[in-house]
This record gives sequence, structure tokens and C-alpha cells, in this order.
Amino acid sequence: MSIGDPQLRAKTITEKLTLYSRRMTDAQLGAALNALYDLDREQYETALIVKLPGLLKIGDLERAKALRQELLNTVQSPSRPFSMLAYVASCYSMAGMSGDAGAIVREAAKRGSQLSKDDGNLVRMAVEVSRGSYPAPQDFYDFRSDEARLEAYLTLAVLARQIENPVIERQAIWGAVKFLQKSSVRIDKQKAFASILMVAPGVVHDGHLSTKSMD
Repeated sequence: MSIGDPQLRAKTITEKLTLYSRRMTDAQLGAALNALYDLDREQYETALIVKLPGLLKIGDLERAKALRQELLNTVQSPSRPFSMLAYVASCYSMAGMSGDAGAIVREAAKRGSQLSKDDGNLVRMAVEVSRGSYPAPQDFYDFRSDEARLEAYLTLAVLARQIENPVIERQAIWGAVKFLQKSSVRIDKQKAFASILMVAPGVVHDGHLSTKSMD
């Protein structure tokens, strides 16, 4: 909170929540989220998404439902490659609650919300992970853009971290790195690698991935 620049402060809080929310007390989480709400609403939404799989992991379904409803009622940012509905359904799916994810999507459809093709691809990947397998590399090329492909890798990595599945987390991060090393990828690679490093410090230092492999 002592960081002077508001944008940098919001980014730093979001990063800490992404990495360490499972270890924080309710009071710490509440203080961080309240600060983020005042600083940057989109970053606030990102932090809330990260919180949901942790609640599902510990079986706190009532708080998870309340958080889910809050997320689904947020105004969708046009910069997000996936809808909030897709993120929520993916959280439930990766937590082993695919039936609940399907019910949430059907209920949302009754209210006029629909999953896009990219949304559906992300949710299908989450279901595949819940069944014990990692999506094939070619599955990531079903997304409409390089930005969406990268976001799919990062989403799987973040959700896997929150539900304590380090194998999937490492596979997703390593997949993202290999994807960015392709010459055909047309996105800002410096920013993309920074996004990977933000969600993966534990992986970067344990021998499964190194900064040298990113050069």
C-alpha cells in the first residue's frame, strides 16, 4: 500500500493475490480486495476470479456461490478474451464439479448469457483437466487469437495453482513458454513473458522451468 503509483500499486496487489491468496487470512484478503476495488475494477475482478477455486477446493460452497453471483453480475471488460461465465464454469470444472458448471451455464443461458466458441474451448479444457488429462497442444489452436491462446494457458495455470494441482500448473506454464517461442506468434512477447512470470515464480525456480529457457 506504500507504493505511490496507483497503477503499479493495483498491479502489485493483484500479483500477490494471484500467488498467495490461499495463504492469506480472511482479514488480509478483505483488505487487499477493498484496496483493489478502489484502485482498479478490472484488476479487482481478476483477483475475485482467483479467489473462487480456493473456496471450491475447501468445500466452502456457500461463499463460493455468493462470489460466483458477484462475478456473474459484473460488467464484462471488453479487453478480456473470455467471458466471466467461462471463467466461473472453468473454476467449477477444474475443482471437479463439472455437473455444477453445466448447471451454471444453463441457468445463465436462461437469462440470455451465452458462451462464445472460445469460451466453450476454455471450459472443455477445464473439464479435461478435471478428468485427469492435460489438453493436447493442438487444442490451443482452436482459439481465435494468440492473445486468447496465451490467456488459456495462464488461466489453466492459475486455477491449477489454486486447487493445488502443481502438475497441471507446470504443464500450462511450460506450454505457454513454448507457444511464445514460436516465430509465428504475433503478440508482445516481452509483456507475455512478464505475465507468465507473474503467475509462476515457484515453477521458475524448481528446475522445471528456467529464465534461461525463455531467452
